[in-house]
Amino acid sequence: MNHISVVSACGGIYGTYLAGILRELSYVMDEHGITLDRVHTYSAGAWTFPYFIAAREDTQQLGSMEMIWLYKTCGAQLFNFKQFLRKHPVLQLSRMRSILRRGALQLNMEALFQSDTLFEVVVTDMRTGNPIYFSPNKRQLFRALTASAAIPFLSAPVKIAGTFGIDGGIADPMPIQRALDLGSKKIVVIMNEGDGIWDRVCSLISKYSLKNYHERTQVIADKFKSDERVFFICNANSLPLQSFVDTDATRIFQTYEQAKKDFYLLRQQFVDWVRA
Repeated sequence: MNHISVVSACGGIYGTYLAGILRELSYVMDEHGITLDRVHTYSAGAWTFPYFIAAREDTQQLGSMEMIWLYKTCGAQLFNFKQFLRKHPVLQLSRMRSILRRGALQLNMEALFQSDTLFEVVVTDMRTGNPIYFSPNKRQLFRALTASAAIPFLSAPVKIAGTFGIDGGIADPMPIQRALDLGSKKIVVIMNEGDGIWDRVCSLISKYSLKNYHERTQVIADKFKSDERVFFICNANSLPLQSFVDTDATRIFQTYEQAKKDFYLLRQQFVDWVRA
C-alpha cells in the first residue's frame, strides 16, 4: 500500500488554497489506495486538516471544510479590522473555534481521533522563538489549534504547555525536516506563493516582526526541491487573493477553484511519484 505524509505551509486566508488542494487530493487518495501517515501543519492548516483526516471515516467532513472556507471567512468573519479600534483581536479565532465545536459544520471529533494518521501542529514558543510540536488529544485540540494560528499583532498569544504560543510558521514555516525525522518516506508539501501588493508589504514587515517568514520558507523549499522524497504542490499562476488577510468573497472562491485546477494538472505526476 502507498503511504504519504503531508506538510502544509499556507497561512491566513490562504487556507482557502489548501482546502481546494485537499478536496481534490482526497479523491485521488481514495481512487489509488493512498494512505495518509502523518500531517505536519500550523496556522490555517491546523484548522483545515482535522476535517481532511476525519473525512476518511465521515465523507461529509469534506463538504464542511469547503463551506467554512468559502462562506465563513469572507467579509469581517475571520479578520475584522474594526476590532482593532475596540482593542480586541482582529483575527477572530474564537469564532472559528465555535464553528468547529458546534453547529452544522462542526468537526467530527470521533472520526478525527479514530484515525491512524498522526496529526501534529506547530506552535512557536513566544519566549524562546523555538517550535513546539503538538499531537493534541481531545482535551488539548482547540487550544493547540488556536495557539498555532495566533498571528502576532492580530491575535493574542495563547497559554499552552507552560508558555505562550503564537503562529507556528514563525518557528518552523515548512516542517519538512520534522517529517523526515519522524520517519516519513514520501512527503507532499502544499504551499502557495502570493505576489499581490499586500503580500509585498507583509513581506517587508516580516523582516522585522516575523523573522522574515517568506524568505525562510523559500530557503527550505529550495533545499528540498530536488529531493525525490518530497513532492511540492504550489500555485502555477498568481492567486486572486491579494494577501493573507484578503477576505473578498469572490477572490476566495476563485482561489479555491484555482487550487483544484492546479492539483488536476499535477494529478498523474503525483500518482506516479507515490508509486515510484
